[in-house]
Amino acid sequence: MYSAAADVIAMTVFASMKSSSVFGLRASGFRPGMRARMKSPLGRLSSALGLGLPEMLIAFSIMFIVSAAVANVMVNTARAYVTTSDQSLVQGNAKWALDRMITEIRAAEPGGSIFGTSDADSISFVKHGEDLEGLWGLPNAGESDTVCYQFCPPFGSPTSESYQPGYIQRGVNSASNAACAGMSCNPADGTRITDNHTDIRALSISYCVPSGAATGELSCYTSPALADPDPSHDYVWLVAVTMTAARRANLIVGTDPVTFELKSSVQPRTIYLTSLSDDKDYDGTCDICEGVWCAPLCI
Repeated sequence: MYSAAADVIAMTVFASMKSSSVFGLRASGFRPGMRARMKSPLGRLSSALGLGLPEMLIAFSIMFIVSAAVANVMVNTARAYVTTSDQSLVQGNAKWALDRMITEIRAAEPGGSIFGTSDADSISFVKHGEDLEGLWGLPNAGESDTVCYQFCPPFGSPTSESYQPGYIQRGVNSASNAACAGMSCNPADGTRITDNHTDIRALSISYCVPSGAATGELSCYTSPALADPDPSHDYVWLVAVTMTAARRANLIVGTDPVTFELKSSVQPRTIYLTSLSDDKDYDGTCDICEGVWCAPLCI
């Protein structure tokens, strides 16, 4: 009897453990040998579920969109850096050319003044201390030379391969009594002072003299001969220079670059002082200042 009761109790306990939620191994899909496989990394990996085709397509699409956006940002950043760098270099080169012109005009001698052949895009003057012959002991040694600046305009379409950018050319005449009237835009007549990446689109030179009753009022002309009608000299009080330039167009981009403008003015000091002592009609007023504010009496 005892053994029968013990067998019944044992079978009841085994049945309750087999159906328990804590030890519900059958409900959880437990099979013999599964516990050993789940304890190892390879077992866990082999039991993991993988991505299907739709999930993989979505993942690759997102990765492609993000990569394209990052690449676009990097390309635009690099392009902006190159454009800004080129623009800065071009502006520096154009400003250097303008400053050189202004500095040499300031040193113009009064003897030959600014030649009447000068116009809106070229200027010729005798520069103090410019004596190439003196370096070699040639004729005219000791005599200041004539310096000439000439604007050579661009040719063609800025976005075409055959386009030739505009530039500034500087030349020197060995005699101070001759202007650079025959200077043309070729290497034999002068030296190019702007580089190939700098495109000078326009150059405007104005020659200004006192005018009107208001102090400081000036009238500017496209030629010193118009500013000073006296044929014996071409006195000017102020030379104003305006330069319009751009960087040379990038043929890959194919767009015309934005232009920029530089302005500067200078008073040819020795010419100005000489004009204040010229009184051919002996009326006590400088000829260049007749009826205007500039100087009540010649000095």
